[in-house]
Amino acid sequence: MKRIISVLFIILLLFSLCSCTQKPVKTQFFAMDTIMTLTVYGENAVTASEKAKNEVLRLEKLLSVTDENSTVSQINSSDGKVISVTDDILIPIKAAKEINTLSKGALNITMLPSSQAWGFLSKDYRVPNNSELELLLQKANMDNIVLSDNGVSCINGTQIDLGSVAKGYAAQRIIDILSQHEITSAVISLGGNVQTLGTKPDGSLWNITVADPLQSDTQTAGTLHTAQTAVVTSGAYQRNFDINGKTYHHILDPETGYPSDSDLLSVTVLCENGTYADGLSTALFVMGSEKAYELYLSKEIIFEAVFITKNNEIILTDGIKDNFTLNENGTYHYAESHQ
Repeated sequence: MKRIISVLFIILLLFSLCSCTQKPVKTQFFAMDTIMTLTVYGENAVTASEKAKNEVLRLEKLLSVTDENSTVSQINSSDGKVISVTDDILIPIKAAKEINTLSKGALNITMLPSSQAWGFLSKDYRVPNNSELELLLQKANMDNIVLSDNGVSCINGTQIDLGSVAKGYAAQRIIDILSQHEITSAVISLGGNVQTLGTKPDGSLWNITVADPLQSDTQTAGTLHTAQTAVVTSGAYQRNFDINGKTYHHILDPETGYPSDSDLLSVTVLCENGTYADGLSTALFVMGSEKAYELYLSKEIIFEAVFITKNNEIILTDGIKDNFTLNENGTYHYAESHQ
């Protein structure tokens, strides 16, 4: 009996060691205007990763606002006609509509004409004048997006851009595919979107760095320690341009048409669902720390967040205060009111 128990113990130990030290399958490709990296553990990692990659490439053809053959482009050029769509379009739009309501308009996926006027899609950057923006904002109305069971139409000249939720939705679909292939440990990075599946193979938490928004290429503000979740960051540093010594970033305030000018440098959102994490990060950035924290406290939508302010403060929501390590060599400090 002792010999049997000893043999079983050795087998279990070897299994544990193999699980902890298994090498991941890494897949890297370019899609949705960013470099994407899938790090997947498990016997089916190769097959699952390939299917996940193909899914992202498929979604890009549907959700892209710059591809004239995409479903989104068909909706934008339909002149109010109903375009038949699948859940791959309906789910992101419904999520954006819900976040728009909860954030009192801070997330608005009908800002495409304004974004085009700034040159953020063509990269032919310019600063539109007030009268031009006022005219464009008349078409930026979420109520002009009309949904049916399997169709979408945009009326009154409204056009949509799902860029604020597309990568989050793609990340969620990747997690779904990996789970279908019995993958229980993975981390994916889609630009500023990170999504984890389970924990590390050894059972420990994932370590997700939060970039220093003023030195994003060289410095971190801190590190999040988390199990399965979506982690999405929005900030002024991600896409911007300079004209006459002034920097303009791509996250537009739906009320003004100008780049958002809240008290925040960046927002990192943790949420179970990648689509909602993506949309929330944009909305909270526009709202500013005070209103964003009020939305968190309302519990109308469940999320956690790391807010980095222009005063070099870091504000953590209650649920992650024990799961964030500040980079003590950085320039940021905890806000006294939220320690």
